Amino acid sequence: TTWGAVAVEAMECFGGNGYVEEGPLTRLYRAAPLGSIWEGSGNVMCLDVLRAIAREPQSTAAVFAELSSAVQVVEAAPKRAGIDNGYGAAITSLRAQLVRPPFELEPVARAIVDRLAQCLEAAALLLHGDRVVAAAFLATRFPPAGAPPFQSLGSAAAQLPADIIAHLLGRVRVPISAADNTPPHGASARL
Repeated sequence: TTWGAVAVEAMECFGGNGYVEEGPLTRLYRAAPLGSIWEGSGNVMCLDVLRAIAREPQSTAAVFAELSSAVQVVEAAPKRAGIDNGYGAAITSLRAQLVRPPFELEPVARAIVDRLAQCLEAAALLLHGDRVVAAAFLATRFPPAGAPPFQSLGSAAAQLPADIIAHLLGRVRVPISAADNTPPHGASARL
């Protein structure tokens, strides 16, 4: 699952410090599968989404209207050097898949719902978020047609231009005052 993959990637970034019990990453790694235990298995949730799509076509139309408005933002944005994506193609592919009969969708329910979730994340970033973060998300989750898929978030991020990586890192830094070892302005020192 995504949380598990993020936890593993974070542990790799921190090396041994990400593995020791005293650090917060081991707790996050242990807690990563809790969502699927609490809410029901991922496969059952994906089948529920497909049933809802079949039962309430007006909801599906509303979701695709949101996704389409984000496609318009992508198409209107000036292309940056090194940043291209296949977001529009992913939306087109989802539309084509969801008109298939339910018995054909059930075996690939997880893949369809995962992609739908990624498209909705991208739409939220494009319509309401930081444009640089949105560009990085699109470049790492929606590679252009013909590009090889990324095997990990780390290898995907390595393909981003340096200024985008610097922007992303600048958003996660928590400065700590050297004098009293407390974060400024009431921010939490623990991530």
